[in-house]
Amino acid sequence: MTTPREILLSRHQAALPKLDTLRAAALTTMSQPVEPWPPAAFWLLAWRELFLPVRFAWSGLAAIWVLLIAVNFFQHKASSQTKSVSAPMGVSFHEQQRMLNELLADRTPINPDADRQKISPPKPHTELTRIEFV
Repeated sequence: MTTPREILLSRHQAALPKLDTLRAAALTTMSQPVEPWPPAAFWLLAWRELFLPVRFAWSGLAAIWVLLIAVNFFQHKASSQTKSVSAPMGVSFHEQQRMLNELLADRTPINPDADRQKISPPKPHTELTRIEFV
């Protein structure tokens, strides 16, 4: 009785010499020294591997960057025109610094007893009368 393994091996016996020649060819190419790539080949390979497969994503990112640069440029131009109308920056900074110093200033009273109310024991809400039995 033949097993499935034997059937498969008998069918593929003819492929063994072809596989041996492929292995020998691969080993001879691997044993040869590898030549360094020229820089142009590196950049060409990087272009093919990094940019071409996702060129739509890269072009979208480039369009977004161009849009951001244009918005930034026009905002900078508009802010330089309104700068003469607004107050100088140093005045508002000094005003903020003064307000911060006022808020953080030490506010402890000079005489702590003067601000405190005199503390007395609580008074009873009801008066209990004393009952005497004769």
